[in-house]
Amino acid sequence: MAHAPVNEQGVVLLFGILAKKLGFRIEMVRTGYPDCEAKRKGKDGKWRRLRIEFEFVTSRFNHDPAGCDLIVCWEDDANPTNLEVLELKNHVGKEEPAPPVPLVPPVPAMSQLAAPSDQCVLSANTPQPRDPAQPSVIEPNAPAPAAPASNRSEPTGKQATRRTRPHKSPSAPNALNKRSRLKSSPATRASGNRARAKQSARSSP
Repeated sequence: MAHAPVNEQGVVLLFGILAKKLGFRIEMVRTGYPDCEAKRKGKDGKWRRLRIEFEFVTSRFNHDPAGCDLIVCWEDDANPTNLEVLELKNHVGKEEPAPPVPLVPPVPAMSQLAAPSDQCVLSANTPQPRDPAQPSVIEPNAPAPAAPASNRSEPTGKQATRRTRPHKSPSAPNALNKRSRLKSSPATRASGNRARAKQSARSSP
């Protein structure tokens, strides 16, 4: 309940809320006297039947005490009988309410956030930044970097033979040898002799 009861009906509702906590098992509630019949578990572990009368305050009890075993009220202001009284206001307000569950997760405070990168501590396995002013040093036992893989497929069959066969280009010595062979052939020598004979015949008187 959000507020304290203000009449007998509020006492009945509050008792129904606290019955299990107080060790009662309600069996019947009615408008006649007594208002309720319930069982209460004793210290010996046994359940005992009780006849209960609800009152807002004990001073309003005006029934025969022989028909009742317990008076349940909000406040015991003046008990006119020797009956046992259960004052409910002594059993509420002692427990702190549970904190509400937030619908949105809380945002962490600034002190809980990670430190800036320039304040982070580097571990032993973290590579240190290289100073551009210092020359790079290659360790003698360091493996050579692997060549980047090519996306082109390797040629096969005749294509591989055609690509691997070297291209022969004419060289200067081969050209000179060919001209020398032409000059030394018999046909070349005969034509040269005829040309010289004609030239000598023209020059004679």
